[in-house]
Amino acid sequence: MTQLGTKKSRKGCTNCKRRRVKCNEQTPCANCMRRGEQCSLLAFPSINADSGHTHNDHSLPRSSEEWIQDLELMHHYDRDTLLQPLGVRDECQHLWQENIPREAIKHPFLMHGILALSALHIAHERPAESEKYLQLCDKHQTKALEMFRSVLCADISPDVSAALFALSSTVSILSMGRSCTEASLMPELQYIGMEQVAELFLLTRGVRDLIYTCMTWVSAGPLGPLLDDHFLLLAESEVYLPVAVQKQFSYLQSMLVESCPVEYCPDCERALKCLEDVYCNVVRLSPTDEVETSQIWRWMLPVPSEFVRMISACSPPALVILAHFAAVSLSVRKAWYTKNWGQYVLSGVSMMLYGTEFYHCLDWPLEQARTRMMVLTHLGEIDSDMNDNSPPAAKLALDETLLLDSEIIQADLGFVDF
Repeated sequence: MTQLGTKKSRKGCTNCKRRRVKCNEQTPCANCMRRGEQCSLLAFPSINADSGHTHNDHSLPRSSEEWIQDLELMHHYDRDTLLQPLGVRDECQHLWQENIPREAIKHPFLMHGILALSALHIAHERPAESEKYLQLCDKHQTKALEMFRSVLCADISPDVSAALFALSSTVSILSMGRSCTEASLMPELQYIGMEQVAELFLLTRGVRDLIYTCMTWVSAGPLGPLLDDHFLLLAESEVYLPVAVQKQFSYLQSMLVESCPVEYCPDCERALKCLEDVYCNVVRLSPTDEVETSQIWRWMLPVPSEFVRMISACSPPALVILAHFAAVSLSVRKAWYTKNWGQYVLSGVSMMLYGTEFYHCLDWPLEQARTRMMVLTHLGEIDSDMNDNSPPAAKLALDETLLLDSEIIQADLGFVDF
C-alpha cells in the first residue's frame, strides 16, 4: 500500500509492485533485501537447489572494510546487544550469549544473522546513524537468508538443526525490530502498516514449520529451552479473565455477528478465541513471571490463513481484533526489539479505520495500551516511559489536528471494505 505523503514508484521492482508497497529503486531495493528476495532491479546469484552447502563468496568478508565492519558488529553484539534481554529467562539469555555464537562459528548463515541483529540494535540505539546500520542489517540478513534457503534444500541433519532454529528465531526478532525502528524514525505520524504486520504473521508461521521439522533434535540439544517459549503454557488450574476483559471479548463477539460478512466470520471467531487464550496466559504469568515475547506472538501461529489475508487487505473486523492483540503485546516490557510495536500498530489501525463505523471499537485497546494492559497484569502503576516519552501513536488518531479525511485514507492506504 502507498504511504501517506509519498509518491508512487514508477520504476520499482516487480516484488514491490506486486505487494503495492513503495520501492526505493536501489539495486537491490530495501524491501527485497529485508525479505531476502531476489530483486528484479538486480539479478542475485541463483541458489543451487541440489546443494546443501552455503555459498563460499558469502562465508567471509571480501574486503578490509567489511572485516572492520563485521568486527565492530560482533564487538557490539557481545558488549551491548546482550546487555538488553533477548529473553526474560536467564537460561535463554545465556543461550544467546554462549551457545548461539558457538553455533554461528560453525555455520556462516547464522553468523550473518547475528551480525544483522547487532546492526539493527545499533540502529535502534543511535538514530542519527540508523540509515548506515539498517543497510548493514539488510546486507547480512540477505546473505543469511540466501544461505539458509540453500541449506533447507538439502536434507536437514541433527548437526545443522540447532543453527537453523537459531536463525529462524533471529529473523523473527529482526522483523519485529526492523518495523519498530523504521516507525520510530518517521518524522511525524509513526505507525506500522498492515502489509508489514501480515508479513510478520507469515514469517512467524514459517518458524513454526521449521520447528516441527527439527523439534526432536533441537529439544535434545542446548537450545531446547528456547522451544519452551514457542508454545502456550498450560495452566495447572483454570484461569479467569477480569470481568472488564470478559465483557470486551463478548462485545467483540457481538461485533463479528453483526458486522462481519458471513463467509469471513468463522476465521475471525477462531482468531478471537486464540487471542483470548493469549490474554489468559498473560493473566496466569503476570503475578509471578515476566511475559516472554514469544508467549504473546504465538497468537500468530493458529489463526487461519484467511484471517492473515484479511489483515493484509485491511478488513475492518480483522483490524479490530488485531488492535486488541497490539494492546496485549505491550505486556512484554523488556524486549528492545518490540518496544512500542503495539503502539505503532494501533496507530496504523487507527489510520485505516478513521471515519468508519468501526473506529469506536478502538477505544478499549487504546485505553489499555496507555496503561500497558494493567487490567491484566495488575501492576498498580503505569510505566514512567508511557507518561511523557511514549510515541504519539495511540493518541494521534484521536487528535483533531490530524485532519485525516477518511476518503483520502481509503484511497492512499488501500482501504478495503469487506
